Amino acid sequence: MRTARRRGEPVRRPKTRLTIDEYWRRWWTEEVTVGKARGTQYGYRDIYACYIAPQLGDVKLRELVEQPQLLVRWRSKLAQTKSQAVVQQAHRVLSSMLSAAAEAGEIPHNPILLLAIGSRRGRARKLARMPAPREPLAIDPVAWFLVVEYLRRPTRPPIKGEELRVRRYPLDRECDALILALGFMAGLRLPSEALGLTRADVRHDRLHIEGRSSSGEYAPGSKTGPGRDLPLGRELGDALRRVARAHRDAGRTMGAGDFWIAARDGGIWSEYQARNWREREFRPVARQVAVDFPQYAELQNATPYLSRHTFVSSCLQGGISLATIATWCGTSIQMISRTYGRMIRRHEGSQAMGLAEQYRTADSQALSLLTAYRPTQAATQAASTSGTVGARLPPAKRRRRAA
Repeated sequence: MRTARRRGEPVRRPKTRLTIDEYWRRWWTEEVTVGKARGTQYGYRDIYACYIAPQLGDVKLRELVEQPQLLVRWRSKLAQTKSQAVVQQAHRVLSSMLSAAAEAGEIPHNPILLLAIGSRRGRARKLARMPAPREPLAIDPVAWFLVVEYLRRPTRPPIKGEELRVRRYPLDRECDALILALGFMAGLRLPSEALGLTRADVRHDRLHIEGRSSSGEYAPGSKTGPGRDLPLGRELGDALRRVARAHRDAGRTMGAGDFWIAARDGGIWSEYQARNWREREFRPVARQVAVDFPQYAELQNATPYLSRHTFVSSCLQGGISLATIATWCGTSIQMISRTYGRMIRRHEGSQAMGLAEQYRTADSQALSLLTAYRPTQAATQAASTSGTVGARLPPAKRRRRAA
């Protein structure tokens, strides 16, 4: 079959009458849900529903073999409105499905592979040296303490325009601050591992990471397998106690299995809520801190995951062994050495400073900067007229319905 296609000889026409949607449902049931992890399953499902089904769902499988131009037009139209990463992800999902159809005998070959033949041939050999990997950006803990204090404020910087936004409930503000604190003081992967933290995971002055959020659902274990635990510092313990106090003030009682950062119905955050927190709460606040304190300009483009780099850097400065850091962070010694190798050399020969002393010093420096900072008169007036904030949460419809 392949030889005939290369010679230009006629190829047997596929007899299948299945559409892309019909074969997707079969492939999803028989292969994806059986052989893929839960996060991968939901990723495939969302990509197919958003980028493949609207244009190709009603197209028959055999039409893709007979008219490959359908795939060219689909990819070109997708590239006009979406990023290159989205196009590549959709390309991979569709290619995997069509390869499975070819293995099952529904079509003679995977037609989407023909689109890449021209790019694979005649590729020029690269003789230049590969650029050296960049050192991970480890932001000063003082900057993160400043962001934490800004997240606890009742107002938020505007996303668009000049009007300040209000973060009305104290529990929401304390949870925002706790997410970031778990990153740079415990090395959790944000926000997935922070969202999966329950009340029972904090015990005996240690923090246990025994679950995470995966596509809006609770998944046991960490990203790399089994759970892990590490000592609970004083500053992080204070942040947890503030959240527990905010729960009590809001009329909520936390059980052993309740999440520290929970949705209004007490469940785990959805993927949309996590993305919304990153874009609407964290990024504007980090940019505002970078504007108010120019010495921390790297916060302008910071992401929550960078707080994990800060934790590893603080551990290296404290003289903690690579094996211990790898155990606390849920990764391997090789990954720590390969990713943070230049950072390790930077701390060689310097005097070790314990983690507790580092965080205590950084917290006091952040409070000194906040005390000495004088905002502009316009910002002060806007903050004073932004409205009142409540202490309790509004009644949740789901809670009333459950009662």
